[in-house]
Amino acid sequence: MFTGRVVALIGVTLAAGVATWVFSPIKFQADMGILLTFMFLWNMVGALILMPALAHFLLKPAPVGEGEGERPGVDENQ
Repeated sequence: MFTGRVVALIGVTLAAGVATWVFSPIKFQADMGILLTFMFLWNMVGALILMPALAHFLLKPAPVGEGEGERPGVDENQ
């Protein structure tokens, strides 16, 4: 739960900082301010909602009882 709050705080902070570029007299920088604000917020939403949902459906937990006593990354046959 705490990690989600940190991701949201960082996403909003980055978006707010870049959103100030909208007031720039340089047209390209103002356009990039709009684009990057949108992208920071969209990536934050993806990290908070889409990634856990994808992990739930794509990553299957290992069955209980398999692999007991084995150490990951260690080859006992050497």
